Amino acid sequence: MSVRNTGGIHSWVLQRISALYIVLFCCYSLIYWFIHTPLTYQNWCLWLASDMVNISSVTFCWFILLHAWVGLRDIATDYISGYLLRFAVLNIFALFFLGMGIWATKILLVLV
Repeated sequence: MSVRNTGGIHSWVLQRISALYIVLFCCYSLIYWFIHTPLTYQNWCLWLASDMVNISSVTFCWFILLHAWVGLRDIATDYISGYLLRFAVLNIFALFFLGMGIWATKILLVLV
């Protein structure tokens, strides 16, 4: 039985997948709102009322947080040398990102 060191390939793949989704969702949103003008609150609510857009928006928020987490974790691993300090910083940010994700999900799902 051998144990392979992936050398951070999982983090790299997560960064690329999340970046791709973020770019695609932003492009879709910009094209949609360029075509469907004017931008009013009623139009925005109707757009978010679609189940597919709502789920895509929640996924977008979670992918942004995942993308930020992977980048922050890599930076903390590289630049914070003390184990306990790095552990504390990463846990604080993990709780912050989790709270932000739950909050964004709650806001987007209440709009429906």
